[in-house]
Amino acid sequence: MRLDIERLWSQLSLHDVDKRLSLRLIELFSQEQAEVNSAEDLVLSLRAFEQIKELLELYRGKLYLRRGLELHSAAAVSRSLCFLAEQAGEGHPLCELLAQGCFQPIFMRSCMDVEWSSLEIKERERLVEASLSSVSVEAGSFLMGALPEDELAHEREKPRHKVTLDHSLQCLAYPVTQGLYELLIHEASSSFKGASRPAEQLSWLDGVVFCNVLSRYQGLAEVYELPEGSEKALREQRVARESWSGKVNLYAEKVTWNSEATGWRLPTEAEWEYLARAEAEELYAGGDELNDVGWSKENSGDETQAVGQKRPNSWGLYDMSGNVWEWCWDWWDEPYSGEAEVDPTGPLYSLFRVYRGGSWVLPKDFARVSSRYYDYPSRRRDQQGLRLVRSLF
Repeated sequence: MRLDIERLWSQLSLHDVDKRLSLRLIELFSQEQAEVNSAEDLVLSLRAFEQIKELLELYRGKLYLRRGLELHSAAAVSRSLCFLAEQAGEGHPLCELLAQGCFQPIFMRSCMDVEWSSLEIKERERLVEASLSSVSVEAGSFLMGALPEDELAHEREKPRHKVTLDHSLQCLAYPVTQGLYELLIHEASSSFKGASRPAEQLSWLDGVVFCNVLSRYQGLAEVYELPEGSEKALREQRVARESWSGKVNLYAEKVTWNSEATGWRLPTEAEWEYLARAEAEELYAGGDELNDVGWSKENSGDETQAVGQKRPNSWGLYDMSGNVWEWCWDWWDEPYSGEAEVDPTGPLYSLFRVYRGGSWVLPKDFARVSSRYYDYPSRRRDQQGLRLVRSLF
């Protein structure tokens, strides 16, 4: 698939696109004055198409803006490429690239400062489609815990031990975006507003509720059973603007997981690390340099960023290092026992739930693949988000 995408990208030419769109240009110029600006933009896009290609780079089947370009460049390039692709027609290389999701990183960046409610219908559809992109990962075994040469590792990340996952997984390629969350929950809860930024200010119990809502949306069997009154307690906590709730913590203790259900759920801590590591012995999810693969205090500009802007790991998963922490199913325990495990789900109970991955506000040390932390299941912070998985039976 990747070779095919590279072939399509190399086939693109200004003249080919120009010929296919000449009639559309005539139509635009013959319509009302309001259409002239879009026609002029299109002409400029056509004349500068080779220059637009120079602004982009292809990596693992996705197109990215080259580093250093401003946000308005992302919006302009995204609009131009998507419009040109739609008008070029089926079978054209540009149209095929759009259909295969190659423009997702550019599109996500162009929506970073646009709230969900302000997106046009077509943009909303494109954002939801991108947000639901997923990757299938085969079952397997790995060594969980800090790398032997990792001098920054805490004792809670040790000892390294073998973990086997007996089931394959389907995993969302990106953290849950604000657009997807607002579509299904009808609530704009995040501190940093932007449809393609990760949804944050989400507690563990918020995550469990969202998993069930997304499962219903896609016609899948819900994984979690929540005690009656859970969602009301979450709403009351939101209205009261409480970052923590003892009442919600009590509800979280009583959530049960149907392991036979096919719907979306939070990953276990072992699943999360398996997905982030992707069979690689690297500090971060996708490489040994955080700036290439994720966002932390050192490079975030003190805010969350649009998902999908950094390089994915080898399994095509984005933002598993940095941007926002991602809740896991497990109750917290430390250190590891060191014994080999099969499909571990954590201890039966603790005061805290696990989250992984680091965030935009913390140093890059926290974004290492083995780094792990915890909080009350009711806690809501502007650095806590979600990534969902499904068991494939």
